Amino acid sequence: MHCILNAILISLNFLSIIIEQKMKKQFVLKLAVVFVITLTSFAAQAQKYTTYVAKGLKVTVPSKKWKVEKDGGYLSYLESPQGSVDLTFDYVAGKGFDKALDVSLQDLGSYVKRYKQMTKGDEETINGMPALTIEGEGWAEGVKVNVISTMVMHGSNVLIVHVVMNSTTNKRFTEITNRIIDSIRKG
Repeated sequence: MHCILNAILISLNFLSIIIEQKMKKQFVLKLAVVFVITLTSFAAQAQKYTTYVAKGLKVTVPSKKWKVEKDGGYLSYLESPQGSVDLTFDYVAGKGFDKALDVSLQDLGSYVKRYKQMTKGDEETINGMPALTIEGEGWAEGVKVNVISTMVMHGSNVLIVHVVMNSTTNKRFTEITNRIIDSIRKG
C-alpha cells in the first residue's frame, strides 16, 4: 500500500511539473505575442512624424515614404508614395475665410484646370480651431481629380490645405488624407 501511495505521489508530482511547464510555455507564448504586437505598434508609430506647417501649427505625416517639400522650414507640399495624392499647404497671414478662399481658388487654379466647386463649404472644428472644407473637381495633368480644400483659422491667419487626388483613388487615401488634416494642431 505504501508503494502505491508513493507511486501516486510521484505521479502527481510529475504531473504538476508537466502542468507547470505547459503553463510556463503558454505564459511565454502569450508574453511573446504581446511583445510582437507592442513592437509592431511602436514601429508603426515611428514611421509617422510631426512637422511644422506654419509658425505654431503642426501636422502629422503618415510615413517617411511620403514626398515632402518645405518652404522656409515649413511644410508646403506632400505627395503619397504612389503619386496619386498631393497635399499643398499655404499659410495666409491676416485674412479671414473670405479672403483666404479667394487666395485659395487663385492658387488652386494654377494647377487644377476647369475646377468646379461641388459643395458650399462645411464648417467644422479641427483641434479647437475653426475650419471650412470645400469639395470640388477638375483636371490636373490630363487626369480627372477630386479636390478637397480645407481652411483652418489660426488666430487671424488661415492655413489652406488642398488635397488633390486622382478621381479613381481608393477610399484608403481619403481616410489617410482626412487623418493628416485632422492632425493639424497648435504646437
